[in-house]
Amino acid sequence: DQIICVVLTGIGSDGTKGITALAKQKNVHIIAQSERTCTVYGMPKSIVATGKVEQIVDLDNIAQEIITNVGVR
Repeated sequence: DQIICVVLTGIGSDGTKGITALAKQKNVHIIAQSERTCTVYGMPKSIVATGKVEQIVDLDNIAQEIITNVGVR
């Protein structure tokens, strides 16, 4: 039903391009790594700028957010 997309530290905007294309065909939930926990904030910044990010999460909490969003208890 829904695809969880996570954008982590990195340079560029290729993740944003891919997720934007995917979102035209599928229901996506987008999680971006927080700026304060990134080595390079380029890729998360790019996806956040689209306004389509549901969550901005510190690196240490991303795994738990994925688990929560896929309904694992």
